[in-house]
Amino acid sequence: MKNMQINHSQKGFTLIELMIVVAIIGILAAVAIPAYQDYTIRSRIVEPVNAAAAAKASIYESYASLGQMPAAASNIMNDLDTNLTALPTVSAVAITRPDADNMAVEMTLNDLGGTTGTAGTDRITFLFTGAATGLTVDCTSGSGAANPTNVEEKYLPQSCRS
Repeated sequence: MKNMQINHSQKGFTLIELMIVVAIIGILAAVAIPAYQDYTIRSRIVEPVNAAAAAKASIYESYASLGQMPAAASNIMNDLDTNLTALPTVSAVAITRPDADNMAVEMTLNDLGGTTGTAGTDRITFLFTGAATGLTVDCTSGSGAANPTNVEEKYLPQSCRS
């Protein structure tokens, strides 16, 4: 029995060390998960924003040749409506032309998640304004459109923030 030796050199982590590691991981997750959700929402909004921005050239070309915005039922606007409605983040599109120099493209978005609201309430609106010097596009909440953008600014691209 004297030959049995107790090995005190075993190495491992104590319970307190493991609890500290778990607490650190919890704190990091509490910060990272909301930031990741915001990032995914912003990435979903970029798709309809880019699609509407790509239409700017066609709209301006029509404005320059006709001297007024294209009619809401024109081929250009029908194509734009079809392309925007086909996007997975867009549930509805409304194109209005309040006068010859202004046109609004209103996109109702599907539920984007996070704190943006629910499906059918989030909206991003592009107000196209034509002039002799060119075409301006405003997608901010203060654009002057009948139904302006109502998505929280933190989710919008920089060009659509007030």
